[in-house]
Amino acid sequence: MTKLHGLLITKDDDLLVEEWFRENHSVFDTLVVVDGSTSGLTRRVVSQYSNTVYMTDPTCHITDQTLRHHGWQELVKIATMGDWIFICHVDEFYIHDPRALTQAQGNLMFWMPLVVLPHPQEAYHWIKSRDKNPRHLFKHYWWRQGTLPHLEHRMWRYVKEPFWNTQLTAPSCGTIPHNYMDEKIVVQVPLYFHYKCYDLSWDAYLRDGSSAKSSLNTGLPRQVKGFEDLFFDEDRPFEDGYFNFDSDASKIFERFGNPPRIGLGPDGKAVVINDQGKLVHMA
Repeated sequence: MTKLHGLLITKDDDLLVEEWFRENHSVFDTLVVVDGSTSGLTRRVVSQYSNTVYMTDPTCHITDQTLRHHGWQELVKIATMGDWIFICHVDEFYIHDPRALTQAQGNLMFWMPLVVLPHPQEAYHWIKSRDKNPRHLFKHYWWRQGTLPHLEHRMWRYVKEPFWNTQLTAPSCGTIPHNYMDEKIVVQVPLYFHYKCYDLSWDAYLRDGSSAKSSLNTGLPRQVKGFEDLFFDEDRPFEDGYFNFDSDASKIFERFGNPPRIGLGPDGKAVVINDQGKLVHMA
């Protein structure tokens, strides 16, 4: 039987790590965890689950590829050819079940993140709240309306020895092994919630550029004079697809498909379509 293994890199994800393991550990036959945390919480959490292998960061230069190469040294002892490998992040919670997708025809699978961003007013309550778990506080997601959404490599089938590029120096330098980029892509595009929890300390916000527009359009539309200016209800700079999923969770599959699929539009460019063949976009 085809197995599904997780390769998780994490560092100081204390707000979410306990909940993530409670909800997701059973999805995987094996979870290899590469942990760079300064606290011992992740190690203690991982020790509660029998299907895990715990490692700390390697001593080499740290990039996405060197961390996953490090974890692969253990996972390759367990995985067999034909198994699926899932690249896990603690801030990602699956709407579709990864194990149910292991019978797909192909060797690469994109996943589509529904990105959860803190609204400034909610962020204020997050800072003040004793319960700082972002899954409990942030009840909406954002995505790029009317265009091809951001898609992320998350699953690949073990059909050849992976090549992890350990020579690159950029911290973020590819999610999957480089020699898998030319593999056939599965047309299904399953969904997950991706929680983006930014450091909202005033100094950190100034360093990032308090009025700058990021690639996710999360900057504020005006200059900010003080910390209190971050918190207001009427500005929603990421309202492109603002959607409350707590009250309308059943509509997610209806809107996006179960799961959506990659197709070609009239102009020959890639689009995401739902189960009825309609372009996926916010109504």
